[in-house]
Amino acid sequence: ATVTQLPSENPDVILGQIHGAEDIKSVAWVMLHYFDGAIKVVVKQAQEGDASQDYVLADSVPLNTPFTFRLSDNGNGTLTFALDANGQTKSETAPVPPAFSGATVRFQVGAYQQAESEEGAAAADDGARVTFTRIATEDKAAPAPTPPPS
Repeated sequence: ATVTQLPSENPDVILGQIHGAEDIKSVAWVMLHYFDGAIKVVVKQAQEGDASQDYVLADSVPLNTPFTFRLSDNGNGTLTFALDANGQTKSETAPVPPAFSGATVRFQVGAYQQAESEEGAAAADDGARVTFTRIATEDKAAPAPTPPPS
C-alpha cells in the first residue's frame, strides 16, 4: 500500500481490518491504522466498549512510501501482524481476545478515514488517498481442536 494523502483534520486512516461476521458483523476488532506516518494495529478486547491493545509496527513511514502489511490469524489462538517498510521488517504476535475466539470473521481492505467533519466543512479534495498494488488472501481451514487429555 502507499498512502498519498491524509485528511487534514485527523490524519488517521484504517487500511485493513478483521471484522466479525454473523452476529458480530459490525465489529471491526483488528484494525491497521496509518496515523500521520506511524503504523499500528489496534486489537479490541471486547465486542463493545473501547478496551484495546496497540501493537506499533512503525513510527515513521512518510506519505508516498510503499509498504506491505499482513494481518494473519494463525489458527492456534494467536494473530500475527507484519510490516515491511523502508527496508525494515517488523512483526508482532498477539493472542486472539476471548471475546472473538472461535468467531467467524472476514478481512476487509480499504481507506477508512477516521476524520469526521460537518457536511461542507472540509474541502472537496480533503480526505485519505491510498493505493493498493496487490491484495492477497490465503484462506485456510482452522486446525481441528485438540481433544482434551483422557
